[in-house]
Amino acid sequence: MKHGELMVDGMGYPLDRPETWPKAFPLADELAAVVYAWRRNEPLEITTSGSTGAPKTIVHPLDNVVRSAVATASYFVLPERSNVLLCLPISKIAGRMQVYRALINNWCLHTVAPSSIPLKNISATLDFAPMTPHQAHTTLNERPHDFRKVRSVLLGGAPVFKPLAERLKLLGVHCWESYGMTETLTHVAVRKVSPEAEPFFRCLPGISTEVTADGALVLHGDRFTSPLITTDRVERLDSRRFNWLGRTDFTLNTGGIKVQPEQVEAALDGVIDRILVLTGEADDALGSRLVLMIEGPVLEVDEQERLNAAITQRLQRYEQPKEIRYIARFPRTENGKIERHKL
Repeated sequence: MKHGELMVDGMGYPLDRPETWPKAFPLADELAAVVYAWRRNEPLEITTSGSTGAPKTIVHPLDNVVRSAVATASYFVLPERSNVLLCLPISKIAGRMQVYRALINNWCLHTVAPSSIPLKNISATLDFAPMTPHQAHTTLNERPHDFRKVRSVLLGGAPVFKPLAERLKLLGVHCWESYGMTETLTHVAVRKVSPEAEPFFRCLPGISTEVTADGALVLHGDRFTSPLITTDRVERLDSRRFNWLGRTDFTLNTGGIKVQPEQVEAALDGVIDRILVLTGEADDALGSRLVLMIEGPVLEVDEQERLNAAITQRLQRYEQPKEIRYIARFPRTENGKIERHKL
């Protein structure tokens, strides 16, 4: 039974036999360590990103890893010998699972060191390329023609904001946004972003959902030993489709009213070409005083006017920020997630 190929400079090498690989190529040492662990039938042990708090270690049995890898191949119609990209850190779940998918599904794995323009040195036509929204955004700015090399792009690790989605549509890129986390072995649901966008997430094979009384998403699946109660608020359409509303652990209580930051941010998405994050700071009267953080320099007058108008027209009075602040760059994890708890 074959277990994938490693592609280096147009040549293929057995992915499950690091001893046959060239001595130097991107991610060589980290990749070999993962492959050797897989050959020893070790469970997948990984730490969470730490975007919402202290990182923790999670251990996944290999049987669950296999089910996840097979579900991805099935959903995206990726047969054996598909050409796929690894451009994410192997130390995190997204990169780690791409290695396991290639091993389990007998794919041809093309590796590049993680960077903001990951397709730059790829000459092959890729069938599947998971990357972060930041990588997609930078590629659109600097090398938009690189997307011609990819049949399917999967964005994860951070929300896909409207300006990015619109630009991907204009290029006709076949792109999905993923929903998942370290605890779920990456994506358990995806949403088509372009060229035809869907408003809701669809579950992958083997996954179904329910919600708690307070609207938190509960996942059932063949890759979980028990139901997984998440910290995500959703609108459930049926057992396999849902709209994501935000994180329950990001909820802000201002003046006794609960505000979901992600819903406010979504309402303002696309008004200006910046990333906005709604945060709260302690306030004796309100409990949490709402502050809108903007990444980058101070807005031009016309941009500020558009934003002010959108805040007034699109947000409820209790959702409107009391102050706007600027930050040169939001703190992010290694895979691009904004670390809200550090703002």
